[in-house]
Amino acid sequence: ELQLALAYDPSQSDWHFGMGMTLVALERYTEAIQCYQRVIELRGEDEDTLLHMAEAMIEAGRLRDAIGALEQVEALDPNYEPCYCHRIHAYALLGEHERAEEMFYLARQIIDECPVCYDHLARSLNARSDYDRALWCWQQTLQLDPHYPDAYANLARVHHARGQAGRAHQLYLLHLRQDPGDANVLVELGDLLVDIGRYAEAGEKYRRALEYEP
Repeated sequence: ELQLALAYDPSQSDWHFGMGMTLVALERYTEAIQCYQRVIELRGEDEDTLLHMAEAMIEAGRLRDAIGALEQVEALDPNYEPCYCHRIHAYALLGEHERAEEMFYLARQIIDECPVCYDHLARSLNARSDYDRALWCWQQTLQLDPHYPDAYANLARVHHARGQAGRAHQLYLLHLRQDPGDANVLVELGDLLVDIGRYAEAGEKYRRALEYEP
């Protein structure tokens, strides 16, 4: 429908923006970036479009470009907290963890508590094997947003890696209550159950994973 509308009137920036969001939902990030670039051509730079474009760039692996877009957002409005929040994620993926932590503290000067920031910093800390601080950050994420995507699963992964199978098992189950069709987590839970010798239960998890993703 958006393609048809834009074929009639390609000058509507809001429609290009809607197309970008739709393509992100379809995980077609390169095309989404092009849509956001068209929005900027039509109506100039604005914080919201640049932020959405940066998020798509991160998903597409264009991390330096995403950081550049987020720096443009900062230039437009230094008090726009998401421009720091998403740079935590980009820098962490680049392995520039000190920069990621710097962005976290800049974001905290604007908004005291943000579950997304805590999640991004936790991923950075986990990548550095700083498990205690990563666990604390994911706990903060869940305290701020009890339904935050993947937080329970990430906590479970850390506990599993540390040999704390019982706690990891509980956290995997909490994640699956929120997202029972997550095949990857079902497989991870199956692996944990194999590790502790509960083979029948592990087989059931693998079978469920195959039902969701044959």
